[in-house]
Amino acid sequence: MAIWLFGYLAHLIGFANTVVSIWWIANANPPYGLAIDADLIAQLVEVFPEATGRDIKGLSKLVAKYCQHKNTLPTLEVFKRCSVFRGMELVG
Repeated sequence: MAIWLFGYLAHLIGFANTVVSIWWIANANPPYGLAIDADLIAQLVEVFPEATGRDIKGLSKLVAKYCQHKNTLPTLEVFKRCSVFRGMELVG
């Protein structure tokens, strides 16, 4: 299922990018296990084009803690808010 979804996501974006797979793996699997969909991953790739694997992992961890503490779902706005504390550059 996850492999099919990754292929579909790569098709939606128009390229098979390793950054997409890093976003997918870092968020969909334990220990973070965030409930994110293909659309959100596509938005994250666009908003954080310069994010490295370490950036993505750190941001995902911070978002997971934030969502657990605030009892909320991960959204693009939550990722943007938490990215400030990681010193990540936003586009758009």
